[in-house]
Amino acid sequence: MAINRIAADMLRSIGREPESDRVHFLELIFWGLEKGHEEIEKSVVETLQAMATWRPQRIMNFLDLLPGQEYDPAGWESVRTPMELASLILKDVEDRMFVKFPWYGSFES
Repeated sequence: MAINRIAADMLRSIGREPESDRVHFLELIFWGLEKGHEEIEKSVVETLQAMATWRPQRIMNFLDLLPGQEYDPAGWESVRTPMELASLILKDVEDRMFVKFPWYGSFES
């Protein structure tokens, strides 16, 4: 995934070596959360932690990707900083989560 490679490069740019056995865009989200940049519901954090343990195919299913299809949340090509990319991916995952699991919470206006 192109976005995964970019996330890995951004992790390196902030002095973190990407873990070979993890999905790098999830690593970048966790970094953003560690920095306290984003406030999100506990259920979202729990889902992200669970996603970190999922097989790649399960993550692709969650993201509604067909085999060979790239994950490309709207606007990712124009981000310039690791925090911008982490926030954008987090928003996309959170939106998908509430569509797939509506009982987790509700969209905020």
